[in-house]
Amino acid sequence: MAPHDTNTEKEARRHATPLITMAVLVVLVILGFFWWVSRATEGPEAVQENPAEAPATAPAPPAQPPTAIEPAAPVPGSQSPSAPAPEPSAPTPAQPAPGAPATTNP
Repeated sequence: MAPHDTNTEKEARRHATPLITMAVLVVLVILGFFWWVSRATEGPEAVQENPAEAPATAPAPPAQPPTAIEPAAPVPGSQSPSAPAPEPSAPTPAQPAPGAPATTNP
């Protein structure tokens, strides 16, 4: 069924404003997407500034000389070869409780 009164000039006038509005919204969404991606890909040093940094003209605090670490005295008998560790015994199979039926695995 076709509409009984078609006036294309009148329809074009009525549809112009909504079509222009939708086109502007699409452009704004695309621009917002690119802005969001550019903000998300910036490095963390570009996004945050560290106000706690000392200015370059401030004198550096005096450095303390490193302290020497003395080696510990050797423990007697630690440098001799030790006896081999005993091997763990093989686990024994579980024994059924007295009076319990014996089960066999096929």
